Amino acid sequence: MKNMTLDGYVATIELDEEAGLFHGEAINTRDVLTFQGRNVD
Repeated sequence: MKNMTLDGYVATIELDEEAGLFHGEAINTRDVLTFQGRNVD
């Protein structure tokens, strides 16, 4: 598990090699923000 920062949000990000996807969750907010993608862009 790695952390990344974008636009003031800190998120955990993991690679699911079996599915070929990155997925993560913003951790510095009271809301639930999740994301997924095939590449970092």
